[in-house]
Amino acid sequence: MNRPRLIRGLRIAWTAGCAILCLLFIGLWVRSYWWTEGLGRARPTDSGISVTLISSEQGTILFGHRNASHGTTYHWTYHAALPKMLVFDSFWWHHNDDEFAVRFPIWLPLIILAAATVVPWLRLQFSRRTLSISIR
Repeated sequence: MNRPRLIRGLRIAWTAGCAILCLLFIGLWVRSYWWTEGLGRARPTDSGISVTLISSEQGTILFGHRNASHGTTYHWTYHAALPKMLVFDSFWWHHNDDEFAVRFPIWLPLIILAAATVVPWLRLQFSRRTLSISIR
């Protein structure tokens, strides 16, 4: 197979994949103002139960992990509800011995995905002189 043709096909596939993910994040962003949704999983450990949570609420995404003394299910579960309170801190994190949580706006991974969509099509070519200057 022709190498430039293969690289072009990979660029197109990468761009299409990132564009689809961007559209999904935009849909999640809009939906998060009407619904609070979350995926969670509890699994047994030696010291108790380990709970992992991914949630979207009012334009933010929350990743959380904590150790609990009890849990009900040991598989992934989905939960949707109406938002109960306003989210004031779109950038937030919490960490202690038993739990870790980080919240950030949905537009942050959206910007990263949009940049990843464009990068393969940029013609970034550097001369040896430019590269040698940047190394020093």
